Amino acid sequence: NSLYFKRVYQVINMVDLLTCVSLFPVIDAFIEDPGYPDLSSKSPIFFGNSVFCTVWGMLWEILPSFSVYLVGVLCISRLVLLTWKRAIMVPSIVYLFMATYLLITVPGRNGHSALIPLL
Repeated sequence: NSLYFKRVYQVINMVDLLTCVSLFPVIDAFIEDPGYPDLSSKSPIFFGNSVFCTVWGMLWEILPSFSVYLVGVLCISRLVLLTWKRAIMVPSIVYLFMATYLLITVPGRNGHSALIPLL
C-alpha cells in the first residue's frame, strides 16, 4: 500500500509543479507591462505565440481542478484503507484514475466533453 500512496503523492506533486511553472508566462507578462497587462496588444515572450496561448490556456483550465481531484482520490483511498484494513491498493490504478479524469473533463471540439458524442 505504501507504493500506491507514493505514486499518488508523486502525481499530486507533478501537477502542482506544472501549475507553478505555468505561472512564469503570467509573471513575464506583468514584468513587460506593470499593472494590468494587455496580452493581446503587446507581444510578450510567451503570449505572442498563438500555439503557446492555446496550450497554456488548456493547462490553466485543467491543472487546478485536476489537483483537487487527485486530493480527493487520496482522501477516498485513505477512507478505503481505514474502513477495510486488509484492502490492497494497486499502485498502477493511480494512472487509471488520471486517465479517467482527463477523458471526462478535457474538452473536445465545440466545448463538449471528450466522452459526449459530437453531433
